[in-house]
Amino acid sequence: MEGKLAQADEPSNYLARNRRGASEARSEAAGGTSVIALARRSEMESTMNAKEVIDCYFDMWNETDGEKRRALIAKTWTENARYVDPMLEGDGRQGIDAMVAAVHQRFPGYRFRRTSEIDQHHDRLRFSWELAPTGGPVFADGVDFGIVAADGRLEAITGFIDHAPAAPAAE
Repeated sequence: MEGKLAQADEPSNYLARNRRGASEARSEAAGGTSVIALARRSEMESTMNAKEVIDCYFDMWNETDGEKRRALIAKTWTENARYVDPMLEGDGRQGIDAMVAAVHQRFPGYRFRRTSEIDQHHDRLRFSWELAPTGGPVFADGVDFGIVAADGRLEAITGFIDHAPAAPAAE
């Protein structure tokens, strides 16, 4: 398979392009609308759709009612979706539902929330999150990377945990 190598940018340029609103600022500063600006506007519209699906993703993690959670899973994930992080795995909608139910059993009263904007390009996205008991301090946080299917639903999420308490030592 032949690949393409994009021209390298300074990190600050890459990050500016990857954030919502950056394309409009560049277009306005240039005094017009370029093909690149139009493509970026289309990308931003996808990001808005990504926000909706990621909001549903967090609703799914926080939903304790099994029936409501399964409806959110169907709305958010493709049939053969996959979730994986260092501690959990869920294959397909049933596997993802079982995984989330297990998290609720282990951490009753805890809630996930998104702590960053959603970065997106092509069919990939990333965002940061945290887990905390309602009204309490943050217990764990991390970053999730996702693949979005053609229909806008999640095909896969790979989670990375940045901070969490250490597991007790085995005796």
